[in-house]
Amino acid sequence: MTAQEASGFLAKLALAYPAQYARLGAAELKGQIELWSGTMEGYSLEQAVIGLRVFLRGDTKGFPPVPGQVIDCIERVQRPAEEGYTNTECIALIRRAIGDSLYHAEEAFERLPELCRRAVGTPRNLTEWAQLDSREVETVVSSQIIRALEATRVRMREDAKLPPSVREALRGASEPLYAVEKRERERAQLERAKQLRLDAPQSDDAPHSLAEAMSAEKIAAGEKSLAEALLARLRMQEPEGWGVSLQSAT
Repeated sequence: MTAQEASGFLAKLALAYPAQYARLGAAELKGQIELWSGTMEGYSLEQAVIGLRVFLRGDTKGFPPVPGQVIDCIERVQRPAEEGYTNTECIALIRRAIGDSLYHAEEAFERLPELCRRAVGTPRNLTEWAQLDSREVETVVSSQIIRALEATRVRMREDAKLPPSVREALRGASEPLYAVEKRERERAQLERAKQLRLDAPQSDDAPHSLAEAMSAEKIAAGEKSLAEALLARLRMQEPEGWGVSLQSAT
């Protein structure tokens, strides 16, 4: 919010609470503008007006809001729909993911809403829970997840209120663990693919070896399936006259 936008917002605030703002002098008004524009960093005038309207609908005491109260009202309106999930609904989604996690933990994890992903932590946890007795999952694990959900809700709401400049400075410290691990896995896959390409033998078969190394890189990066790579290798090795049969096989 700029100083000009803060001035316009204070004009609307004075209409709602004329008694509190009628006697403000020039110096006090300037201080209010600086206070609101600095505290509401990252929010537009339109968002601030929406927050004020939400506040006014619930105000039964007749005192004007401070910036934090307006920010709370804005975040309440903008809160992701997934935060409306109850603990029971989140537990049901996470249990379903656990059931799919013996062999497909990462896929099951990615299908979860952000709130559930942060509460679970990493796909590895889903795999470990999938190996437990179902009664232990329904009791011990579920109680741990409920506590994690409550803490995650509080953390996400507090993070949403941070000014953009602060969020940028804390990006590394506040990044979810699963996002850090995913980035590390992708980096390791790319490193392995690069090493495969460097280790490819240099001979008369170099074009084939290079193609295989590139296929391995694409498989590691998730851009090509193993079946597609095998078919490509067969095409390179097929004698003359086999092209029709391999084309029909694909």
